[in-house]
Amino acid sequence: MQRIAIIGGGAAGAAVVGEFLRRGSDLELVWLAGRSPPGRGVAYATTHGAHLLNVRASNMGLFADDVGGLVRYLQERGVAFDPADIVLIGDTPLDVAAAIEGGARAVGVATGPYETDELKHSGADAVLADLSDLELVLEAVLG
Repeated sequence: MQRIAIIGGGAAGAAVVGEFLRRGSDLELVWLAGRSPPGRGVAYATTHGAHLLNVRASNMGLFADDVGGLVRYLQERGVAFDPADIVLIGDTPLDVAAAIEGGARAVGVATGPYETDELKHSGADAVLADLSDLELVLEAVLG
């Protein structure tokens, strides 16, 4: 029997372990998750309300073939959310377009290949040169 080790207890490590378990296999899995409870990682363990993910909720799910998993999970538990309450922070006109298409607030950040003017012209609700000034970031995110 082959043995495979998954190193890391965050969301990515949990997704890999979950995928192996889902597919069923004769592999022996060893999961080295560290000291923290497995599955959350830094990105998903935050309790601070200003920590946001820059992915449309409708595209989020643990497995690649279950794209709407997050929205379905929330709906099954009676958690309501409005796309207008979601802020997508991105550094490309495509990110801005995704926010607009999903009904979310779009904040453009010129930390990538696009300048502030290009992000403004793409329709962003707010545009920042970078994320170094927390007050400006909060103002842009909260509207």
